[in-house]
Amino acid sequence: MKFPKFPTATWLKSHAAILVVAVLVLVLVVFAGLAFAGVSPVRATAVSIVRVVFTDAFSTPTPSFTPSPPPSPTPSLSPTPSLSPTPSPSPTPSPSPTPSPTPTPEPAWMKLPYVVYAEIGGTKAAAIQVLGKDSDGRFTVPVRLIRTAYGRGTMTPKGVFYLGQRDRWHNFNATAASTTHGQYATWFNMNASTGYKLYIHSTLYFSQSVYDMKDVSYKEVGIGGGYTSGCLRMAVADAKWIFDNCPPGTRLEIQFYYKPGFVKGGSTRLLTAPPIPPQLHPGQDPTDPRVTPSGPSCTPTPTPSPTPST
Repeated sequence: MKFPKFPTATWLKSHAAILVVAVLVLVLVVFAGLAFAGVSPVRATAVSIVRVVFTDAFSTPTPSFTPSPPPSPTPSLSPTPSLSPTPSPSPTPSPSPTPSPTPTPEPAWMKLPYVVYAEIGGTKAAAIQVLGKDSDGRFTVPVRLIRTAYGRGTMTPKGVFYLGQRDRWHNFNATAASTTHGQYATWFNMNASTGYKLYIHSTLYFSQSVYDMKDVSYKEVGIGGGYTSGCLRMAVADAKWIFDNCPPGTRLEIQFYYKPGFVKGGSTRLLTAPPIPPQLHPGQDPTDPRVTPSGPSCTPTPTPSPTPST
């Protein structure tokens, strides 16, 4: 190896390893001489240095393995998002109509042609008024005014009732030997104190014959005052009119005649009962269309023809 006169940095860098080895050999030689001279510490130190130097200088270091990083995955292309259609605007919901209230069903009696109103009690004759419908369907039109008898005391109840069962002839004693009958009887209630059915009916008869009337049941005292057991008794023509024209279910209202100091809380219509025709013949109701003014017709017994002489 040729040493330059003045070593340059480049030369030192390229021959650094050789220079190091030369220095180490020189040191080893010195230490070896000392060791053989009997200096024990020097010998041990020299052996350690030789071991380190030769191990480091001549051993080939095992290269460390640096794992190569895994290749980055190639990013997949995201699909181009399809354009969402612009949503059409939702139609504005129309407001729900306000439900109309359920009409109250019309009572059955409102569908019938008439209502019957009775005004009883007081010091005047009792009266019944039949009302028909006006153009608005209300019962305001007077149709018939009737004179009537009613029950003694409180035997005719106050309130609202509905006409029901009807009999062409009604037997009030319900026995074969009964002597109390009435025509055109229309039931309207039950007398709570006696248990008797209450009727609108005609004058009374001893039998079921239009010529067998009990005269006292027709006269002014018999029709107009409180003389019955709770029924409403009237002339035959009026009882027949109700029988024929007021069907079952017809509303009947009974009120007490109002007079200050007599009966409070009663009616304020103050109906005036019409008079009844005078009785022409005993045992006959002059309003009954089935009787004749001269009484029952009689077929005279024929006179036998004389036997011709021979």
